[in-house]
Amino acid sequence: MAYTNVWSNTFPADSEAANAIGSNLRQVRFDLAERFTGFLVVDLTADPLVLAPAIIGAVTGAQRIVSFNQFVNYVTPSGIGIANGYITVQSAEPAYAAVPVPVGCVITKVEWLTDSTAATTPNGSLQKQTFDTLVTNTVISSVALTVGFQINSSAVLAETVATDHIYWLKIGCGACSLKLYGVRITFNRYTSAHAS
Repeated sequence: MAYTNVWSNTFPADSEAANAIGSNLRQVRFDLAERFTGFLVVDLTADPLVLAPAIIGAVTGAQRIVSFNQFVNYVTPSGIGIANGYITVQSAEPAYAAVPVPVGCVITKVEWLTDSTAATTPNGSLQKQTFDTLVTNTVISSVALTVGFQINSSAVLAETVATDHIYWLKIGCGACSLKLYGVRITFNRYTSAHAS
């Protein structure tokens, strides 16, 4: 890309009159903005600054895997069978895991990798709760986990991870037993300046 002004390490000249400092500073600022916008930041005139996608990584379609061993059963901790690569979630004893997505990101899909032989349909859900004394719970997405070795996907989501909420994954089944291998969360990363 051709820039408006050629970059020079000798501008302004030492002999330049002091009353020209205002226009010289504006030119340097313009030159920096022209070179940094799109490469380092989205818009140098924005407040606050937002880093360019190339600096922070993928903006859309970033993914996090929540492995089977990150799920915990708080009803009967010994009730979860842990094997090589999966846990067995027992009847009426759900398992939970934290959602490893930073604040400001937008969760777009949750996929559950499970193996179920149950006649009673197990369920995987993404949930949130307000971080206050009212404790308001919300199910963001609920997925019926089909029989067999499957990847079960949520509908398209648009859940922005907020600073005032707690997020978690829950998997459970009624009168059944299923193997959970992991969960894949797809999200759009850092659509605003507050990255964490």
